[in-house]
Amino acid sequence: MLKPSRMKKVEIIGLKKYKEDIITKIQHLNVLHIKTSNISETNENPSIIIHKVLSNLEKIHEIKQLLKLKQNMLKTLIGTKHKQIELDGYTDSAFTHKSELFINNIHKKTKDIIKSKTEITKFEENIKNEINLLTYFKSIHTDQFQKQDTSQIIKGFGIVKVRDLREIKKHIVIKITRMDEDNIYIAFNALKSNWDKYKTKIKIIKTTYNVMPLVAIEYLKQDLLDIDNKKIENKNLIETIRKKEDMILAIEERWQNIKTRIRSERHMGCTDKTFIIEGWAPQDKINQIHKIPNIVLSIQDTEDTETPIKLEHNKLIKPFEKLTQWFALPKYNDIDPTLFIAIAFPLFFGIIVADIAYGIIILLLSTALFMKTSKDTIKDISKIIMTSSIIAIFFGILFGSFFGNLLSFKSLFNAMKNPIQIMIFSLLLGFIHTNMGLVLGVISSFKNKNYPRLIDSISWLCLEIGLIIYILTKTSTIPIIYTYISLTLITITILNQTRKGISGIIEIPGFIASWISYIRLMALTVATAWLAFVVNLVAISLSDISIVLASIPFIIGHAFITITNLISAFVHSLRLNYVEFFNRFYEGGGKEYKPLKLNNKYHKINGENNGCS
Repeated sequence: MLKPSRMKKVEIIGLKKYKEDIITKIQHLNVLHIKTSNISETNENPSIIIHKVLSNLEKIHEIKQLLKLKQNMLKTLIGTKHKQIELDGYTDSAFTHKSELFINNIHKKTKDIIKSKTEITKFEENIKNEINLLTYFKSIHTDQFQKQDTSQIIKGFGIVKVRDLREIKKHIVIKITRMDEDNIYIAFNALKSNWDKYKTKIKIIKTTYNVMPLVAIEYLKQDLLDIDNKKIENKNLIETIRKKEDMILAIEERWQNIKTRIRSERHMGCTDKTFIIEGWAPQDKINQIHKIPNIVLSIQDTEDTETPIKLEHNKLIKPFEKLTQWFALPKYNDIDPTLFIAIAFPLFFGIIVADIAYGIIILLLSTALFMKTSKDTIKDISKIIMTSSIIAIFFGILFGSFFGNLLSFKSLFNAMKNPIQIMIFSLLLGFIHTNMGLVLGVISSFKNKNYPRLIDSISWLCLEIGLIIYILTKTSTIPIIYTYISLTLITITILNQTRKGISGIIEIPGFIASWISYIRLMALTVATAWLAFVVNLVAISLSDISIVLASIPFIIGHAFITITNLISAFVHSLRLNYVEFFNRFYEGGGKEYKPLKLNNKYHKINGENNGCS
């Protein structure tokens, strides 16, 4: 639990004729992290099925783009739960044939819908523009200006500039229907003999229907209704495809698994008749690899710095692995800090929130998020917050806080009346937390033979012990020898830091400031209590006027405090672990364990097995 999982270095040799079957079984085991082999400079080309993989994944991507049109931001964030689909065909060839028929059919419908939507959008925009323009000529009710050509006369509707109106009126019969600052909208009646001279000054309005404007508008409105019906038809088609979304995702996942397996071949060495896989597997999973037929297996101990890191904890602590990963994975022989952050993070979070009501609200919200989400990362975060909110409720009882001072009951601490008690408690926690990091630094440095860091960790412990003894000599009657001991220990630290130069000397007040920074726990707790007090005071003062009126600032105010509490508690709890704690012993830099994996979130294979086929 305090170290990453023990790994073994693995080398697998097999004949090429069994390669697809062997790699498929390795992928199903989900235990082997494959490394790039140096057995041969050039690996053979991957399976010819790769072009089918890429083609089908591209089609599925286009289908999903159409389905995403209805997804909202919340669903994108927390994910959507899907049932697992059973797919026929254990071999690639059996799966390929059936899946391509299904995907090609859906893809054709998708392309037709996308094409139709594009045409509809363009058509609808043109009709709306035409209706808008024809409304300028709705006042035309007689055939005098009906849009039509005769042998001697040209009639129609158009737009002319204000500056050209006087000249045009001299030779063309017009009826003005609308005017604005620059343009005049007219119905015109012109002799063909005059038309060539003035046609450049009149922008003719072309309409879909060669009828009077009012009638044309009614026809165009009917066209819009037809477009609406086509939209409904497309929407129904999309819903028909959406009903098959689980199958689409299942097929996509299977294709992604095949793609992952084929890409893994690039990392394998090969000779004329054999292939070689090198990698790492957890020590307790090696027996599973032994069961794969037609292979020669070599297993070795590993202390390689390239060894991938697999964190292993029980269900309660496992979500906190995410917080370790956000900072950095430990190196293979380093201490895994997940257990310590699993203890400290909820503790700090609980002290910062320290309110029964806020804790309950955060617990309910995080539980709802956990129940709704299908994404592993969001599930882990919600579990962390659920655990931390329970601790917040506990500290709310200790601090006597329920929406601040809304309810009064006896408690061990009181953030508003006795902040000094909470400050001392925060500093005590900070002292324990910091020194735990120093002790881990001593252990880690000694084990990895990092003697400069070992000396630093010991010197900081000497400084603390020296300061404690010195304070005791000033506050109690103890032998004078202890004063010299304390000064000696402090001097050891100063000399150790002096060898680093000015930066080393500056680290001494920085070390003390790091410990004092734990006062933020008290500061945030007190700030929350006083903010809640103000909100309650406003609500109570308004309650004499109206309970409804008083509930508005009460609900908004406490909702705001809950949100800011959640954010600040999460951020500051992380900071105290990452900056003040990790800085004493932890560097990180490990490479994540990523085995060749069979994803089966959306599908399972009918007749799936790990034996020889």
